[in-house]
Amino acid sequence: MQADLQAFAIQQHGEFRLPNPALIVATDLARNGLASLLGGDPISKLVDLIGDATGLTVDGLRAQTGIESLLKQLEDPARHDQVWLFLSHVPGTFSVPDHLRPALKELLLRTDSVEFVNRDKRLGLIALFEASVQSLNLRDDELAARLTDVLVEVARRIPKGPEADELQRDALLLIEAAANVSLNASPPDCGVAAFAALARRIIDQWPQLARWIAPLITTFQRDLPLSQAIPLWPLAARIRGE
Repeated sequence: MQADLQAFAIQQHGEFRLPNPALIVATDLARNGLASLLGGDPISKLVDLIGDATGLTVDGLRAQTGIESLLKQLEDPARHDQVWLFLSHVPGTFSVPDHLRPALKELLLRTDSVEFVNRDKRLGLIALFEASVQSLNLRDDELAARLTDVLVEVARRIPKGPEADELQRDALLLIEAAANVSLNASPPDCGVAAFAALARRIIDQWPQLARWIAPLITTFQRDLPLSQAIPLWPLAARIRGE
């Protein structure tokens, strides 16, 4: 059992033995009560569990997978994809500490998400979604404006093969990222209108996406107050046109 636990918890990434990213999500950054209660330092907990058997140490893991360390490691092109894999898990949807926000913004602004998606579609989309979440946390207009254009360009250039299930998953991830960026780019009372406008731009570049998000838009129209649902009507009409 201990061997199975180690095999699940520790994975080989090139020359490095690193934790399964899902096990080191920074729940200590959580702001809600339950996640904070269950939080604490995940690296310390992992070392307490398997450190003796694997030789892993808190300082060693933090040097490789701590948020501040990951941001610095992205300066090395050879580790770009591996680091993004961890960045998409470790902070996750949590807001990073204040002193790391400038470095995170700089990283997100200089990341070529279009090239990333073209090179590795799945990981590139995950990184783009993480960027949209962090743009919402940062509340930065410059970043939101850049990601808006990036989402449209990714929709235009994303590889579109015959695998319907995979494409639907990609499409919904893109639309969820668009929702995050729209909420960030707009006053609270204009978020739905901004999302509808961005979704229409994305559908213009990827018409097939319309059929996958139609149930979602119908739900929004049904459940939102009328004043907020009105901007969705042109989007719904655009979807029906596909």
